[in-house]
Amino acid sequence: MSRSLGPLDPAPRHRAPQSFRTVALGGFAIAALLVAVAVSLYFRYIHYERVAARHVPQGSVLALRLDVERVELYDPVRRHLLPLLGGPGRSPAEAAATLSRLEERTQLKRSDLREIVVARGAVRSEWAVVLGGIFPRGTSPAVLAAALAAEDPAWASSLDGTVVVHRGTGVAVTRASDGAVIIASSLAVAVAAREPGSAGEALGLPRVGAGALALRKPGVQELATWPGLLADQTLSQAMSGVGALRAEIALAERPSVTVTLTDQEPGAAAAAVRRGVELAKTLDPSEASPGALLLRDGAQRATIAKPVSGTDAVTLVWERAEVDQAFQLVAEAIQDHWR
Repeated sequence: MSRSLGPLDPAPRHRAPQSFRTVALGGFAIAALLVAVAVSLYFRYIHYERVAARHVPQGSVLALRLDVERVELYDPVRRHLLPLLGGPGRSPAEAAATLSRLEERTQLKRSDLREIVVARGAVRSEWAVVLGGIFPRGTSPAVLAAALAAEDPAWASSLDGTVVVHRGTGVAVTRASDGAVIIASSLAVAVAAREPGSAGEALGLPRVGAGALALRKPGVQELATWPGLLADQTLSQAMSGVGALRAEIALAERPSVTVTLTDQEPGAAAAAVRRGVELAKTLDPSEASPGALLLRDGAQRATIAKPVSGTDAVTLVWERAEVDQAFQLVAEAIQDHWR
């Protein structure tokens, strides 16, 4: 039975109907807010623009870039090469412990690393390593100096406070404005690598992709003087006429590298490709250097591309176990050099 309203009973409220336009605008505003938050989080914690190749110093004759975010390359890099950042002359356990302490003090974590670029000048003692990733921007050179000095008091800030230098070896560490961490052979090289430039592009090193190696003429000339190449007159002569070399990694079920040679003298690149593949197939199986292993195994499955306007290319293909073994040998060679 319904009850009539008394004099003190409040009158029932009736909401005015909302127009479709008002509801749509409200929904759009909420969606826009969610998208803005998602985009902000993406650019803050996920997105990373590849910048390491921009920090190749002027005068570099060769540069190597690895994109460690790619699953196929990340595992061997993580297991064999990243521990060396804690000190190439140390045992893996000691290096890992050092890296863990540095991560805690600087908040620059290996898990945030996305790419590595290694560049070398005409003089072998001049080099730079660029680490790019989603590192926090707040880790200043002063923080780096304190963290490194806690491990070794020989680390000290430069006069302007922008670079940390090891007084014994001269090795220098700094940060670029885009967040990259730069480790270099000297203060001068660190400063040169810190500012973004076009040296990597001029060298032929791509900014994106799984990885690449680029050499300009001085680097190719140095390669042509390796004992293995000098031992074969045909290959050595052909390489002396090559103006540039680029190798790019492709990740598939079988990793591969496409090596492209550019003529400085007509026909030199084609001759170098043909002779190089022939020799690689005949390398001594007992030779355990990383270069010999990769060349021999890759050449067995090599395909030579059709020449195009002064450039010739060959694609070498490997099994993943062969790539892992090569990374391990590279790490061991680096450790042996520093011991």
